[in-house]
Amino acid sequence: MKNRIEYKDFYIDKTENGFRICRKEDTEKHTHLSNLNPSYRLIDNVLSNKIPTRCGCYYLESHIRLSYDENYIRKIREYIKVKQNKTKQMYFNPGRKRSGGNF
Repeated sequence: MKNRIEYKDFYIDKTENGFRICRKEDTEKHTHLSNLNPSYRLIDNVLSNKIPTRCGCYYLESHIRLSYDENYIRKIREYIKVKQNKTKQMYFNPGRKRSGGNF
């Protein structure tokens, strides 16, 4: 394939919309990301079994797609469940008086 980068037993292929990351031995298991730097970080995290904390659920699912370690996959799935069940607390300013128009 054209525009292929090899990095630590993974292939990073340039596509129309971003990058496709897959293992060298199993090119069917892959994920798509839009930028190159998160692709490198994703590979490093999968190889060292690190779970990123400040990211979205799609990026975490990408870790699951590229990993073979069942324990690591289970931990990421649990973290995704916790992240989805977490609700953001809304801020309320009691001193602000609301008027009927635009704010």
